[in-house]
Amino acid sequence: MQPVLTHLRGSLGRVFPDVPIYAQAVAFAGFLTFFPIMLLLLSALASSDLLSAAVEEMFSRIRAVLPPGARSLVLDYLTQQSGDPNKWMAIGIVGTLLGGMQIMNGLMLGFRIIYDDKERPGFVRDQLRALLMISLTIGPWIGAVVLTVFGRQLREWMIDSYGLPGVFNTIWGALFTALAFVLAMITLSFIYHFGRPHKLDWNRVWPGTLIATILWWAVNVGFGIYVRHVPYTVVYGGLAAAIGLLIWMYLSAMVVYIGAGYNASVFATWEEEKTGINPLSITERIVRKEEKPGPEPDKESNPTVADKV
Repeated sequence: MQPVLTHLRGSLGRVFPDVPIYAQAVAFAGFLTFFPIMLLLLSALASSDLLSAAVEEMFSRIRAVLPPGARSLVLDYLTQQSGDPNKWMAIGIVGTLLGGMQIMNGLMLGFRIIYDDKERPGFVRDQLRALLMISLTIGPWIGAVVLTVFGRQLREWMIDSYGLPGVFNTIWGALFTALAFVLAMITLSFIYHFGRPHKLDWNRVWPGTLIATILWWAVNVGFGIYVRHVPYTVVYGGLAAAIGLLIWMYLSAMVVYIGAGYNASVFATWEEEKTGINPLSITERIVRKEEKPGPEPDKESNPTVADKV
């Protein structure tokens, strides 16, 4: 337990005070990406007659965070009053990729500070890496969020619709939780593996992935309790749901950064145990090199005026 706490302190030291501002940028990009992701998700689910009822239930629970125009747009789609459904799915895919690339770029900028990376890849390389990251993570991330947010409602709908026994609720509750946990770990593993200019080995990814997944779960539970017991709607009124979503996204981004800092702390320790040398950051090495005094001038090769006389 003590090594875990030690690495957590090391992680916080790498994250604060410079990285939280990037978490704010990631949260804002995530908020802008929320609607196209939701449109893509609902489009895919609504294409099945068996899941259309569940989609309407989901929409009824998340419509509070949507602006009025977005509510009517999604409602029109769900009631099949809009045009070609493939058009809305295409809009959702394009919006998700563009917004997701901004999220990944923000995470990569924070990783550079956490690992003290001095290498700055070109713009095109960064964008391609961001596109790869969002393409690999969008599926498991949506799955983890859906199971976390709508898992209970989905279980209840399946029990009511198919007349499953009550023990199904308990068994599938545990399975849904485990599946959401695994999907979250897969998402974070891809982010940490591809999030630096030089890809980390997979064995250098799992410690921070595990810590970040546990913290993300704790954030979800804690923030849910906060929302249920703190009447912040009195202060923010109709903006309360949107502000709550922004806060949740900010906390999620901070969890990702803390996991990256945990990885950096763990592998610095592993490197020290392997080589017997405490690895210095690149910045510290540069500073020490600049502060190192140069060699004394050779009087024979560089005679002074007095020597010449």
